[in-house]
Amino acid sequence: MAGDLEGLTCAWCGKALANCTIRREFCGAKCRQAFYTARARAERITARQGRKCLWCEGQIPAEARDGVIFCSKICRSKAQADMAKERRTCQNCGKSFRGHGERFCSHPCYAASRRKRHPKTCPVCQVVFKPHRVEQVCCSWACASPGKRRLSDISCGHCGKVFRPRRSATRFCCGSCARRARNGADHG
Repeated sequence: MAGDLEGLTCAWCGKALANCTIRREFCGAKCRQAFYTARARAERITARQGRKCLWCEGQIPAEARDGVIFCSKICRSKAQADMAKERRTCQNCGKSFRGHGERFCSHPCYAASRRKRHPKTCPVCQVVFKPHRVEQVCCSWACASPGKRRLSDISCGHCGKVFRPRRSATRFCCGSCARRARNGADHG
């Protein structure tokens, strides 16, 4: 039996177990504790393999402690920022989404909303109307005209007739006056 106990080494540090009278695996309590701690850690790491990150669905390192749900600080920060956003309703499609003051859930919904012509109230006559263009403000040309620059009446540069020009650069009441003025002829 004594022959069986010779040549034994510590299962942790590999040191020879001298003067052994009983079968032992370790040279002392420290080596025994270190061995079982390392074995338990290896079992935990094996059990933790295959965990997925809640944000990017990538692998969480097996060495990460229990309860870790993100693979990195970056994923954790992104998830926390997303959770901080408030629940909102898209003004175009009505779908619920998370946001920080956004009115639409996506760019296509924003673009679709811009193409829609929602009823507006004319600021001049207070009539509710459906605009022909998204940027239309007034219900009609008549309501929009006072807001635009109106040209005052001028006299024709050739015949002297008083008229209201359509453009500010207009100097003659008609095409024939403009031609005659250019050619130096009298109105006749």
